[in-house]
Amino acid sequence: MYLSVKAIIQERVDKALYVCFTSDAWTSDNNLHAFLSLTAHWIDSNWERQYAFLQLRLLEVSHTGEMLAAELLSIMEEWKVVGDRRGILVRDNGSNMVKAARVAKISDLGCYIHTLQLVVGESLKTQKAVRDAIAIARGIVGHFRHSSKQQPI
Repeated sequence: MYLSVKAIIQERVDKALYVCFTSDAWTSDNNLHAFLSLTAHWIDSNWERQYAFLQLRLLEVSHTGEMLAAELLSIMEEWKVVGDRRGILVRDNGSNMVKAARVAKISDLGCYIHTLQLVVGESLKTQKAVRDAIAIARGIVGHFRHSSKQQPI
């Protein structure tokens, strides 16, 4: 099933004149595994927006800018999006993702929503009531995370 779906998506991606991308790298809170995702975006011949989630990779080494650049280029090459067909990469604002785009020589932009989230988060932290509520919530979560007796069965 995977190979047949991949072939259909590959055929659609192959028809695109230009392909833009969104990507993110993160570490799971549940198991501390790190991941890198890449989604392709393009306009088809009918001028309709298309997108496809290309890959989610487990990152088993430190996710440096150089390593992320190599992984991003590897995924793009696997999907045959090379050279002038590569459009812009919208990425988070992590320094490793910024460096990855520079090392890979991919045109890039920071995600507007991620930037807005950072601004709002920092401004909320300036409010004493918000800081106090966060401290209380962290204490409650910490209590349940570190107490086997308090864990739900």
